[in-house]
Amino acid sequence: SQSIFFCLGIQKHIACVIGGYIVSQIAKKFVEDFHGERDTRMRDYIIRHPELFPEPERVKYSQVLEEWFPVR
Repeated sequence: SQSIFFCLGIQKHIACVIGGYIVSQIAKKFVEDFHGERDTRMRDYIIRHPELFPEPERVKYSQVLEEWFPVR
């Protein structure tokens, strides 16, 4: 019957799910480490070369937003 065919490969499915989870966790850690290293290098470069990265001018919303006119 149908229930016999459904259960035949369930072990393979469970093994693939567990294997996929483990591979995804390893890939996630690799990507996070890569991005962390990149961010650390960029932050260090910015700290060592402040002349290339001047402080941005502080701007209020009132200076950025334009006057709004409703369209009817």
